[in-house]
Amino acid sequence: MTAGMRQLQNSREELDRINVFPVADGDTGLNMAQTAQAVILALAESPSRKAGEAAHAAAKGALYGAHGNSGVILAQFLQGLADAWEGKERLDTAEVAAGLKAAAESARNGLSNPREGTILSVMSAVGLSALNASPEGELTTLLGAARQAAEAAVRKTPEQLDVLRRAGVVDAGGAGLAQFLAGIEELVKTGEGAAAADFDNEASALPAAARVHDPGEESKRRYCTECMIAGETLAPAAIREQLGALGDSIVVAGGARVVRLHIHTDKPHEVFAMAHKHGEVSSEKADDMHVQFAVLNSSRVPVGCDSGADIPANLRRKLRITQAPLRIHLGDKGYLDKLGLPAEWLWRAMENDGEKARTATPARGDMERAMGFLGGHFPESVWISLAGAVSGTADLARSVAAEITGGKVQAVDSANVSVGHGLILQHAAEWANQGAGAARIVESLAAVSAGARTFGLIEDLSHGVRGGRISPGIKRLSDLLGVDALLAISPAGAVKACGAQRRSGDRVARFARYALRRFPKGQPLRMAVAHANRPEAGQRLHDLLATGIPDLASSFVTGLGAVVSAHAGPGALVAAAIPALPLVADSQAPVDQVRAHPEQQEHENAHHDVGRA
Repeated sequence: MTAGMRQLQNSREELDRINVFPVADGDTGLNMAQTAQAVILALAESPSRKAGEAAHAAAKGALYGAHGNSGVILAQFLQGLADAWEGKERLDTAEVAAGLKAAAESARNGLSNPREGTILSVMSAVGLSALNASPEGELTTLLGAARQAAEAAVRKTPEQLDVLRRAGVVDAGGAGLAQFLAGIEELVKTGEGAAAADFDNEASALPAAARVHDPGEESKRRYCTECMIAGETLAPAAIREQLGALGDSIVVAGGARVVRLHIHTDKPHEVFAMAHKHGEVSSEKADDMHVQFAVLNSSRVPVGCDSGADIPANLRRKLRITQAPLRIHLGDKGYLDKLGLPAEWLWRAMENDGEKARTATPARGDMERAMGFLGGHFPESVWISLAGAVSGTADLARSVAAEITGGKVQAVDSANVSVGHGLILQHAAEWANQGAGAARIVESLAAVSAGARTFGLIEDLSHGVRGGRISPGIKRLSDLLGVDALLAISPAGAVKACGAQRRSGDRVARFARYALRRFPKGQPLRMAVAHANRPEAGQRLHDLLATGIPDLASSFVTGLGAVVSAHAGPGALVAAAIPALPLVADSQAPVDQVRAHPEQQEHENAHHDVGRA
C-alpha cells in the first residue's frame, strides 16, 4: 500500500498537467498526493500488520486526509477494501480479488452522479479483471492483470468523455489509480520500489512548474467544497441526497460515524450549514475554481493573499488572485472567513444576538494547499499577507512558502489590514498583469506600503470590548463624551487609536475630511472604502473621498471582512489610500516616486485630534 501511494505521489506533476475534468483547475495530482501522504502516515503509525487492520488504518488515513474529487473517491475505494477484508489477518489471492471488486463498487456508490471515462471507470475495470482472475493463481499474476486493466481503461477515457478527447489527454484521476497499482505490483514482483522512501511533505519543495497544456473548460460552479462530519448514526446516502440541491460533482465517503463530503457549489456556507445539522463539522475547505481556472490560463506571475484583504470578489477574480481563508469563531462554532460565514450572517449575529466573534490564522493545510497550487504550476509567485503586527498569518505564510514551495512563492507582509491590504494586493496584481516579475513586484511593495494610509471609524466599541481588544474604560469614556473612536494603521502595521470625533451631526463627512487631510499628497492615488453593514454610508464616504482626491487612479467600495468586523463591529467604516505607481519600462526601482507622509507629522496630527476631542 505504501509503495503504491509513493508511486502515486511521484506522478503528481504529470497528473496536474493533464487535469481537465471535472474542472480544469490543475490540482488533481496535488490532491491525490496529499491523500496518499495521509495514507502513508496512517500506515506508518499503525502498530498492526494484520491485513484487515492495516486496510482500516489506510482507509481512515485517506478519509481524514482526502483532498479534491479524486482524493475523496480514492478514500471511498480504500474503505471498500477495508470493509471486504474486515477481521482478516492474511489474504489469499481470491480475497485480494474480492477486495478490489468491492472497493470499485464502494467508490461508485459514493457518488450521486457517476460518470464514465473517469477514475470510476478505471476502478470498475480493475474490479472486473480481479473477478475474472483465477482464485488459485499467483498474487503477482492478479496484480499484473489489475494494472493492465487500469492502464487500458485509462487509455479509453477520451472515448468516453468528450472534454478529454478535445484536450488530447486521459483522465487524471484514473491515471493516478493506475500509478498506485503499478507501485504495488513493482514492489511485490521485485521486492523493490518506493516503499522505503518516506515522503517528507514539509521539507520537500515542489517540482518544476507543471502548467496545464490545454485550458479545458471552466466549472459551472465556483467552489470546490469539502468537510468532515462526525456523529453516531450518520447516513451517507441521505447526506448525498440533500447535497443534490446545492451543486454537482458530489462524493460522500465514509460510514455511520465519520463521512467526508465533496461538492462543487456556489454556496459553500449552505453546504457547511447543512453538514452541521448532521453532526460535528471539521476540515472545511472551499477552493475558488474560477480563480484557479483564470490563474492557470494566464502567463503572468500569480498573486495570492489571505482573506484578511478586503477586495470585491469580482475584482479578485479579474486580477486572478488566489486566496487562503482565515478562520472565524462565532459562539462555539468555527467558520471559513467569507466562505462558511457570509458577512451578513456575522453582522446579524453580532448586532442582533450579541454574539462574540474571534479570529484565527488560516489552518496550515489551507495555506499549504493555496501556495502549493501556485508553486506547483509557476516558477515564481507573490503572496501578500495580513499585517504581521496584528496576526500570525504573515509568519505562517513565510514558513509555508519556504518549506513547501522552496522559495518559488515570495511571501510579503502587507503591514496593513482590510482595504489597505486589498489596495496593496490590487497594485501587485495589476503590475503582474502588465508583465512585471516577482522580484520587481516585491521591490515595489515596500514603497507602496510605506505610502499607504488606512483609517477606521468605530460606531460601537462594545464588540472590541467583548473581543478583548478594547478596555471597558475606553468604552465608558467614549459613551460619556458622545464620541466615535478613530483608528489608524501604524507604519509597522499595528492598529492604533489616533483620535475621536463627535457622534452628532454628519459623522461620515467629518470622517472623510479627517482621512483626506492625511492621505498622501501630490501624486495619483488608489482609494478604497469598506463598511460593516452600512452600504449607504460606505458609498457616501467613497464619493466624498473621490471628490476630494485630485488625481484618483482607481477606487472601490466593499463590505468589511470578518477579520476587522469581529473587533470593530457593525457600523464601522474603513478608508484607505495608497500611491498609484506606474510600471515603468526600465529597471529603476520606483521608490523615489512615492511621497509618503512623514511619520512625525502623523503622530502630531493624532495627538492634536485626541486633545481636541
